[in-house]
Amino acid sequence: MIELHAILAATANGCIGKDNALPWPPLKGDLARFKKLTMGKVVIMGRKTYESLPVKLEGRTCIVMTRQALELPGVRDANGAIFVNNVSDAMRFAQ
Repeated sequence: MIELHAILAATANGCIGKDNALPWPPLKGDLARFKKLTMGKVVIMGRKTYESLPVKLEGRTCIVMTRQALELPGVRDANGAIFVNNVSDAMRFAQ
């Protein structure tokens, strides 16, 4: 069985984003902590989050959930990110 951990950033009222960005100013050490927690792991994220990344997440396997039509689940882009349409495929490719 796969072990699953979730990282979520949200405001006190549950807001997770605004205009494709975090709804607060950058926090010192926030990205460094994310990198430390995810290095060498699989990171599953939505398409808009993936597209908002300024650089590829080195040292991690990125699985991108999207509603956009895919010919085959598991299609990879030039950065090696794996694109899927559902949680079942995301979990399958994460193993």
